[in-house]
Amino acid sequence: MASENNESATKTETKEVNPADVEKQVIRQMEHYFGDYNLPKDRFLLEQIKLDDGWVPLETMLKFNRLKQICDSQEKIAEYLRKSTAGLLEVSEDGTKVRRNPERPLPENTEERKKEIATRTIYAKVFPLDATLDELRDYFEIFGEVDVVVMRKDIHKKFKGSVFVTYRNVDSVKKFLEPETMKYKEVELEKRMMRDDYTEMKDELRKQLKEEKQKKKTQATERQKNDGDKKIQNEMVKGALLHFANIADGVSREDIRNKLERYGPIAWVDFCKGETEAVIRYEQENKAADVLEKALADNDNVIKFNNEPAEGKVLEGDAAVVRWKKMSAELEKRRQKKFTSKNFQKGKWGKRPSKATREAMKYVSKVEAQARKSALDGEPPVKKSKSND
Repeated sequence: MASENNESATKTETKEVNPADVEKQVIRQMEHYFGDYNLPKDRFLLEQIKLDDGWVPLETMLKFNRLKQICDSQEKIAEYLRKSTAGLLEVSEDGTKVRRNPERPLPENTEERKKEIATRTIYAKVFPLDATLDELRDYFEIFGEVDVVVMRKDIHKKFKGSVFVTYRNVDSVKKFLEPETMKYKEVELEKRMMRDDYTEMKDELRKQLKEEKQKKKTQATERQKNDGDKKIQNEMVKGALLHFANIADGVSREDIRNKLERYGPIAWVDFCKGETEAVIRYEQENKAADVLEKALADNDNVIKFNNEPAEGKVLEGDAAVVRWKKMSAELEKRRQKKFTSKNFQKGKWGKRPSKATREAMKYVSKVEAQARKSALDGEPPVKKSKSND
């Protein structure tokens, strides 16, 4: 129920009510339930007032914990409500039912209405954590009539010392906010502002925190990238990458390897059939320039694949780092794939069977296959000899 949530009605927050204040408390609570602020949002009460021309049994109202804690007598509640001077509530002649005055129509819960309420709603802190709702409401009513006091809770549903308060009019808001300082029980309040200003401030703080978090994430990514680049630069062999462009269609990796391997052992050929570029990696430093020089000398300064000329050069600087990173990533990918495949071979139930067990399984499968074939051919099956058991 919205009534219970908005008024923070819990046993731990409501201290024993002074008998002299019971009448005031009952009137205040009932007028809150049927008031302009709460009723438009209270689904339970909205359903109840549809059943009997707006009348709601006091027996039903006593299902609200907070009201029941203040006073659990229907007769007393009816008596107190008849003394109210606000003109908001009516009590039935038999004193068993209550309703909102039909001459006080319920405002529609529109966006305009919400904006208007926002002009009457303030935020304040810090209040004692053991403060009760009644104590806080008495305090805020010093400045004017109050629609609702919302005690803000933490994730453990404990009061965290701050409130939202909606006054009946803007003048009351001014009375509370205009003084330079404000005290509650001799303790100066830390913050007083409009709720919208508070929300805007919190949104800005969340935005800043989000930006800082993203900044740290970006910096961490950049550091990781830089560390990766440094690692590549430390691992890479300088002058070991030979690049060819304009490779003819139909050339294979083996064609490239066979063409160039005579000039020095090749560690890796980064090329797929159909591509027009290839990079050959050597293990020795500055080997790429040596291979290119020899290959050009042996082929009249034109290196051909499938009788089509290709342009060769030694990769250096950033181009070499980028290509080395690409090849390293590809090698790591292959290692991971090989590792995954090897693990998969162990089978669903764990370790792969031993070689002897696999040979025995093959033999059994072979004998069973021969038996099936003999059965199809009409010949008696081959029996296992004891020596094979």
